[in-house]
Amino acid sequence: MNLWETDLLTLETKMAIKLDAGYVSLAWDKKMENLYLLSDGRVSKLDLSAGSSTGIEISGEMTYDEVNPTCQERVFPGSEARF
Repeated sequence: MNLWETDLLTLETKMAIKLDAGYVSLAWDKKMENLYLLSDGRVSKLDLSAGSSTGIEISGEMTYDEVNPTCQERVFPGSEARF
């Protein structure tokens, strides 16, 4: 999948950025200045004026408490019998 743009006055369509991706999700920031792409487990920032994309590295850490896992605390009413 690639990102395409169409001029609505002339109906001319051209490829904006070659992504070579499968399933993708696009999201703007709050000010609609930056467009972000999630594809194949990676996040990229798209520069539409330059026609390029830059990868964003993400790292995280998770702590798990085996004695008191939070998923057991969030049981919806009426669903206790399923667990």
